[in-house]
Amino acid sequence: MSVWTAASTLLVFSPPADSSGPSVPAVGQDRVLSGDEFSKLWTALFFNEQSSSPLCGAVRELALTDAQLIDQDRFLVFERGFRKSVCQPSSWFVSSMRIDTCRVRLGHENKNKFQLRKCSQDGKYSEIRIVIQPVEKTDRGSVFPDTALHLAFSLPNLNEAARVWRSRKADKIISYLKKKAVPNDVSLFLGGAGLERWSFARLVYSGGLWVKDKLPHGGYFESLSDAELAAGVVRTQRPASEPALTDTDLLNPLRVHPLQGSCFSCHMAGRAPAGRMFRHLGWGLSGESVVSPRVRAEADFAARELQNLGY
Repeated sequence: MSVWTAASTLLVFSPPADSSGPSVPAVGQDRVLSGDEFSKLWTALFFNEQSSSPLCGAVRELALTDAQLIDQDRFLVFERGFRKSVCQPSSWFVSSMRIDTCRVRLGHENKNKFQLRKCSQDGKYSEIRIVIQPVEKTDRGSVFPDTALHLAFSLPNLNEAARVWRSRKADKIISYLKKKAVPNDVSLFLGGAGLERWSFARLVYSGGLWVKDKLPHGGYFESLSDAELAAGVVRTQRPASEPALTDTDLLNPLRVHPLQGSCFSCHMAGRAPAGRMFRHLGWGLSGESVVSPRVRAEADFAARELQNLGY
């Protein structure tokens, strides 16, 4: 079973706990990530060649203050260890997919292919984005940790990709991407084992390797805690040049694109200021379908552009 927006540019799958439809494993042969790719991705995010153990389920004593951890681009999630399911390839499933003609719109919708080429930088930012999430099986049912990876594949041949997309078959879309598309970047949303802090990070694919990409504030991670959320004060340092963005700005793909501003600001846009509400697309805490206002707006823009451009 799957849930499509009316625009048909977005797909959210039923979780593996739901017997109404097939689940889509994310890691393994002919999957979104091979086992080796999965391992290299996590190593690039948190470790180096000499330190490959992700401390799954382990807990450390904290030697630094919260502020010091943030200053050093470290965070409580890393110090306290991950949930075991995050480190197990078999726990990860495809929760959703979306196709977008251009995710860096420059103030206007694309009305012709010339505008699209300029906006997408000849296909770099025309993409199919795949969201994968871990699922834990327990004696009380499935648990859906606050963790997700968004993998963006660039589409130099949007016409061909759009034809494959219209099949609405996950395996066919994934097979096409692995053979023809170009990996562009990975975004991480990761909750701590104790759910007291959330962190965001981004990798770019360069020269066959995943490389950490600096965020607008200059570091590699953004971090937000329950206490910060409740107080309305975020301690991750922001650059002086970063504009103050309102919910109206963040919900408008013509005003703000995903490579601008803070990750958590966009994830929180249009939502009540409550903890554990950072999921943007995919499955919520109980396995329910989640599509945020921002994602719906992007899906509607993409649908109109695909129609206007004859795809």
